Amino acid sequence: MRAMLAIMARRVGALLVMSALALTTGRAAAQGSESSRCAEAYERGQELRKEGKLTAARARFLVCSAAACPTVARKDCTQWYAEVEQTMPTIVAAAKESTGADVLDATLSIDGVVVARRLDGRPIAVDPGPHEIKVALASGRSKSTQVVVQQGVRDRLVSVTLDPAAGSGPSDGAQPHDGGSIVPAVVFGGVAVIAGVLAIGLQLSAESERQSLYETCGKRMACDRSQKDPIDGKVLGARISLGIGIVALGAATYFFFTRSPSRAANALASPVLRF
Repeated sequence: MRAMLAIMARRVGALLVMSALALTTGRAAAQGSESSRCAEAYERGQELRKEGKLTAARARFLVCSAAACPTVARKDCTQWYAEVEQTMPTIVAAAKESTGADVLDATLSIDGVVVARRLDGRPIAVDPGPHEIKVALASGRSKSTQVVVQQGVRDRLVSVTLDPAAGSGPSDGAQPHDGGSIVPAVVFGGVAVIAGVLAIGLQLSAESERQSLYETCGKRMACDRSQKDPIDGKVLGARISLGIGIVALGAATYFFFTRSPSRAANALASPVLRF
């Protein structure tokens, strides 16, 4: 019973407001346009509020709460304005470069409508529901994101990160530097292997000939210099080859590990090293 009385009272109140608006219009023709605006704002504001279009509803309630409107309309609209203001969600838009630096001079658009020419950190009122937030620079770079804003949520941070500018990478069409090719590591690695094999071969050959020479003339201490020189030459060659191999191995290691970290890690993680 009380609920029915409340509904009837609200309907009566609305009729009184409309009657007051109509009387105002009839009394002063010069103010007819203003009264018509009050009546339209009074009715349309309520409809927009029910549809969830709070920003538009708030603007209508601001109109019908003006001093030129009837007292009854002003009272209702002032109360409704405060209620909508209380539940109106707001967002704070921000943008960053790929380096992490804040972006200030940018145009902010919400659902295709420009709402700010600079990102100053101030909250912006929006209707509850889905929205497309776009940040655009004067250079043409832009970034968009989709968000769903809940009614009553205030100061929600919406941040986007801009992609790097086209000219910020290598110029003149150069390919991005990936830390170097594997070719030098392969070449020096091959040299190290060959030098190592050669050093072992020469050393083994020298030892074999030294043993043979010892059996023939070494025991009698009768070996002349011409018999020893070839052996000494092979020993020297083995040492030189070993030195070259060590240097080449160091160079191969350097070129391998100064490539891009991702490639070097992939190569180490792979069970088979392919050149």
